[in-house]
Amino acid sequence: MIVSGSKKSYIQNHLENNLKIGLNDHQNFYYFVIKTQQDPTILSIENSNFHYLGQVGELENHYLIATQKEDSNAEQVLEVEKNHRTILKKRLSDLIEFEELNQQLPRKLFKRKMINEVNNDCLRKKNVLEARAIPKMNPIFQGQLGIRDPEFQKQWHLVNLESIGNDINITTPWAEGITGQNATVCFIDDGLDYDHPDLKSNFYAQGSYDFNDHRALPKPKLSDDRHGTRCAGEVAAIRNDVCGVGVAWNSKVSGIRILSGDLTEADEATAITFDYHNNHIYSCSWGPSDNGQAMDAPPKLVADAFYNGIIKGRDGKGSLYIFATGNGGSLGDNCNFDGYTNSIYTITVGAIDRYNNHPSYSEECSAQMVVTYSSGAGSHIHTSDWPAACTETHGGTSAAAPLASGIYALVVGIRPDFTWRDFQYVSVNTALPINLQDSGWAKVAKNRLFNHKYGYGKLDAYRLVEFSKTFKLVNPQVSFRTPDVIVDTALPHNGEGIKSTFLLTQKHLDGINFLNLEHITVTVWITHGKRGDVQAILTSPNNYTSILATRRPYDTNMGGFQNWTFMTVKHWDENPVGSWELHIFDSIGSEKVGRFNSWSMTFFGQSKGEPVLESTAAVVAPSSSATTSSSSTVRTTTILSSTASKSISFTTSTSQILEQTSNTHATAIPSSSAGGTGALLFFGFLGFAGVILLALYIMKKKKNFQDNRREFYNFEKVDDDGDEMLNAFGLDEENESDVLFERGSSVEISRADD
Repeated sequence: MIVSGSKKSYIQNHLENNLKIGLNDHQNFYYFVIKTQQDPTILSIENSNFHYLGQVGELENHYLIATQKEDSNAEQVLEVEKNHRTILKKRLSDLIEFEELNQQLPRKLFKRKMINEVNNDCLRKKNVLEARAIPKMNPIFQGQLGIRDPEFQKQWHLVNLESIGNDINITTPWAEGITGQNATVCFIDDGLDYDHPDLKSNFYAQGSYDFNDHRALPKPKLSDDRHGTRCAGEVAAIRNDVCGVGVAWNSKVSGIRILSGDLTEADEATAITFDYHNNHIYSCSWGPSDNGQAMDAPPKLVADAFYNGIIKGRDGKGSLYIFATGNGGSLGDNCNFDGYTNSIYTITVGAIDRYNNHPSYSEECSAQMVVTYSSGAGSHIHTSDWPAACTETHGGTSAAAPLASGIYALVVGIRPDFTWRDFQYVSVNTALPINLQDSGWAKVAKNRLFNHKYGYGKLDAYRLVEFSKTFKLVNPQVSFRTPDVIVDTALPHNGEGIKSTFLLTQKHLDGINFLNLEHITVTVWITHGKRGDVQAILTSPNNYTSILATRRPYDTNMGGFQNWTFMTVKHWDENPVGSWELHIFDSIGSEKVGRFNSWSMTFFGQSKGEPVLESTAAVVAPSSSATTSSSSTVRTTTILSSTASKSISFTTSTSQILEQTSNTHATAIPSSSAGGTGALLFFGFLGFAGVILLALYIMKKKKNFQDNRREFYNFEKVDDDGDEMLNAFGLDEENESDVLFERGSSVEISRADD
């Protein structure tokens, strides 16, 4: 049977009963995502042994297919699996031309509880009926704002009457009638109690789905499916006589249930763009494990979906993804080891307690943009709970991300024309530095302050809304990727490490019509016997430092960093022209051997007008033809000794990136000298040949890593386009041990406090 409408998603076909098989019958079927330019319904022809299920969410040319297992016995399946993949590839290639084929493996996502969570249900919940007694209420809120919710006076994060100023400063927007109208926040979580008295009237069913049980509505089922309801209550709990209120009580909320059972990459990719024109904000209080050991990023299919949401979501303005930094701070974890939180496409939100202090659980990193209130110092967040209850023990960064989502919903209501980058600009410009006694605050561009614990500061609803009212939309985004800087030097054991530099010139930026700097990503290739010992610091030409990697004592992984991408927002609006230094070092006394192989940077920013074609510079390949320019980029690697006088300097190469016309090419030029021309040419040729051989060797090793990793997941990969997009996530394609969901194992990924 040929399924009509090849562009329908497999979810649509499932809900319309167009499918003959289930979507998660992994005992009897293999499931695959195929990328093809041809009509995939041809796979459903009689006797083809394939079932065409539908498009993967909003990803064009990506389709979910299934084929029946020859034997459902687990042991026999494992024995024949490799041969089956080869046969499957051959059968498919006889029917259709395809670019990629990715097997979908069931993975279970687990939520991590807060270490200090109160486990007594009597303390955690209050029945809705018990919370209906109206307490003594401030007449301003009861009269002017019509708030009579019994728990409102305990919602110190909204209005703090004890410590004036230690709240989100929301009363003026509320008084102006700015309460989230025309905004929808989607909670990708463990379900949503859409019958809750606080949420029922604001529930948006069309934007909701249960990916764990493949049902139309995300009703909680498991005993601990409370987290999504709690988060939704922070945003959209209505004014009534139940529990408290949400920061955007007139906004709509939808629920995507993914954290309560098995999930495939196709399901995750579909979930993060589900109804992406009407779901404006995706609140995500989950991610890789916060155990201080994991270093995980979205799989390529999911990364493609994120990028698609940024490009096409909200009618082309870009979906807004809000991620919690993570709760692994007390274990030495850092949100730059999380490819969701260190993506340029997400706004990463950390937590502060009611005294504006940094709670120990909240992870810090250079990718963190802002913070807002959550649990700590004996206080928690009061919100809705499931089933039909209230809670006064919600917390963790799980609670911070929804609160931020609600504040951004206020802006969506008054500035629906904002792009995803406009939200980031107004956040950077209005965040309020707090706890200035903390030694981590540093002055950065435009007299702003930045702290790896707090980002640019806490979200202030009034400041954000007022600034957004008149904010001029930003120009399109441009980016410049440097060539790979080849270092290929062992890390010394003295703990001082290696410094490598890249000189960014104005010509590089003029070639892409660059106006001002936004994000910077740094991609590294480092081998090390204990990854947790490696630390990385990026220093700008203006001497602003971003701590990209901190020591993680529990990370004993021996795979190092195979093309892992870090990100920083600390250099926003800084003049990037000049020498950038990357300092890689390991812990003093580390007994493990390490090697700094190579690195590159990508500068993302605003264009002066319409952008020109982006840089696609790859590994530097010196060319003798580039001999006419006097401008060069010199990358110098220095091994630091404990004795300063014994520092040894290595110049890896001298190169120049030619001015862009329709493309950007990285080319090296020889350095001038006063010696004879013949000798210069001879030694120049030797250097040229050496760098070429080194570059080929490095590229071959990278390819071997990639081929090994893809052996199971991808049968064929024709091309690897979208490098700029992949560089926006912490994709570590070569390190199979750090795949977000390992085959045959489960990884806790929720930011949940419960």
